[in-house]
Amino acid sequence: IPCRDCGLFVDAYAEFLSEKLQVPSCEISADTLRLRYASLLWKHGIIKARNGYVSNNEDQKMPKPKKA
Repeated sequence: IPCRDCGLFVDAYAEFLSEKLQVPSCEISADTLRLRYASLLWKHGIIKARNGYVSNNEDQKMPKPKKA
């Protein structure tokens, strides 16, 4: 069954563009992308836990922009 998860491919395409990488013309594996993004999220969670974060609510609040 072909992958119909367009969001996954949009994320990958945006990553290629933001890193100024050449977008591959061959088939991109959805399973490989899912594994990569799951690994990145897991690593991010581990780093947050090591730094003592429980949730994003503990981050300093950003100042509100002043209206012109």
